[in-house]
Amino acid sequence: MENPVTMFEGAISNLNDVLLKSLIETEDRHFYTRKHAWDLNALLRATVTAAYRSVITRKLHYPRGSSTIHMQVARFLLMQYDSRGYAYAEKSMRRKIRELKLAEALRLVYTNDEILTVYINHCVSAGRGMLGYYDISTGLFGIPPDRLTIPQSLYLARLVKWNRQVPARIITQIKASMPSLADLFSWNNELVKAIEAGLDTLTFLQQKPLIPSNSYLIDLANEYWKKICRKNGLPDEEITEMDIADPESMIRRYGNITINLTIDYRLQKKLERIVAGR
Repeated sequence: MENPVTMFEGAISNLNDVLLKSLIETEDRHFYTRKHAWDLNALLRATVTAAYRSVITRKLHYPRGSSTIHMQVARFLLMQYDSRGYAYAEKSMRRKIRELKLAEALRLVYTNDEILTVYINHCVSAGRGMLGYYDISTGLFGIPPDRLTIPQSLYLARLVKWNRQVPARIITQIKASMPSLADLFSWNNELVKAIEAGLDTLTFLQQKPLIPSNSYLIDLANEYWKKICRKNGLPDEEITEMDIADPESMIRRYGNITINLTIDYRLQKKLERIVAGR
């Protein structure tokens, strides 16, 4: 009987070879060969960098950029939810230690392919409700992952760096890592040039707007919302992630929010006339 894990849309077998191998190469190249769930050298570098930044800025910084795929899956499983239902990862050394312990436990209990399956379905996002490679592939390109072209595959593999749809940054990073990718796949110079040309001409499906008409009312509510956030002591970097007007902010990508506005009818009509007359 066929294994049901290989039969669903998000199975590893439904990722083409370029997407899968370039994802491993750029995100966690020792994923299949590492003896532990963490990368000790990366952890040490990130810790030293965080300590240095904390001294220079006189603000506490936590280690970043050291997570393996096992650790990212562990972080996903340890996500917490606030009183509004928003998911967040606690920023503390206690949480990091729990993440390391859980990552190692996952490595001992589950196969690498099982860990990777969770990763490609739950830890990769392109925003606007697109979570997991199958949804992202069909949402951005209109085809499943096994039918992607090489430029499209490389794009999705590098998207995990940002976890949102930012083409200029993603394509720049792909081109920067092209020499190592060419070595990995034994691509000649002619093919590399063709791939880079394909990256420059990538097109994406138009995404459905999340904010309908009368969006200026949303803008007014958003400014008041950010004012409340500042009054409650949120730092600027967190307020940026709570910006309702930004389709790539955390609150828009993960919040699943419904906005209900109550405004005086005469004031609303006056606002509509002002906006219409601009």
